[in-house]
Amino acid sequence: LVVALLEKAAAVTEAAEGGERASWSAEYATLKLAPTYWKAAQNGDIDALERCLADGQPIDQLRPSKQHRMTALGAAVLHGQLHAAALLVARRADVNRPSAEQGLTPLHLASRHADGEECALLLLGAGASALETASNGESALDWATRHERPRVASLLRTAETTQRAAAELRTAMAPGWVLPGSA
Repeated sequence: LVVALLEKAAAVTEAAEGGERASWSAEYATLKLAPTYWKAAQNGDIDALERCLADGQPIDQLRPSKQHRMTALGAAVLHGQLHAAALLVARRADVNRPSAEQGLTPLHLASRHADGEECALLLLGAGASALETASNGESALDWATRHERPRVASLLRTAETTQRAAAELRTAMAPGWVLPGSA
C-alpha cells in the first residue's frame, strides 16, 4: 500500500499548470491557503494535499501560525495519517525538518503516538535520522520511551544503533578508503 502511494505521488508532476507562481512566504501562504495545506495533511486528505502542492505550496514550509509551527509532514505524522505522510515523503519532504517551537522532527511526533510505528518505519526508510534531538535534548527514542510506545522504541533503538555505527565508520575511514568487496 505504501509503495503504491509512493509510486502514485512520484508520478504526479510538481509543476503547477499556468506558468508563473507567486513567491511563497508565511504571509502569502496565510492568504492563499489559510490552513488548508496543513489541515489536509492532518486529516489525510490526499486530493487537497495534491491540489495545494500543484498550486505551488512549498512542501516543507512551516505552518504560518503562532503555535504548532510544523511542516505538513509533521502534521500528518502527528495525526497518524500514513497515506498523507507517504505522499509528502514521495514528493521529497524533508523528513528531518523540525518544528519551530520545540525542534521536534516528524520522527519525534511518530514516536509519541500508539499508531506511530508505521509512520516511523516510513520516515526511517526515507532517511530520517534517529539521532536528531529536540530543543530539550531528547531523541525520538526518548519520546517513545516516555510515552510508553515499546514497539516504536525498539525500532528506534535499532535505528539509533545502526546510524551511530555508520557515522563512526565514516569518521574512522581514511579518505579514499574503500570497503573490501564494495569496489
